[in-house]
Amino acid sequence: MKRLVRILFRFLGGLFAVILALVAYEVLIFANRTEASAQEVAEQDFRRECVRNGLDPNEFKGPRRIRAPEGTYGFVWKNPSNGDQIATMVKYLPAGAESWLSRGAANEKFTPYCDEGDRACE
Repeated sequence: MKRLVRILFRFLGGLFAVILALVAYEVLIFANRTEASAQEVAEQDFRRECVRNGLDPNEFKGPRRIRAPEGTYGFVWKNPSNGDQIATMVKYLPAGAESWLSRGAANEKFTPYCDEGDRACE
């Protein structure tokens, strides 16, 4: 019986250590987030989205920062020849990126991001 309890405690201790490491990793990513690092992640996801949809990434112009929810960085690439847009959202806690394609968007589908000090946005 003591052996079984020891094995159970070791297993639970190992499980706790793995969960603690995952949480520490997410917190480290969150603490070191910047727009530049988010843009790198967005560009990687943009290229994956192009491959997934059989598109040439060189046909797109961007990235351009767009408005996104709190704690998220948004970027968009636009194909000037046909209006296709690929938007990418990079979020933290939990860290991850999501991209999607909007085909032939006639108008700007995404709102540009404006810094608080940017007079062009007023």
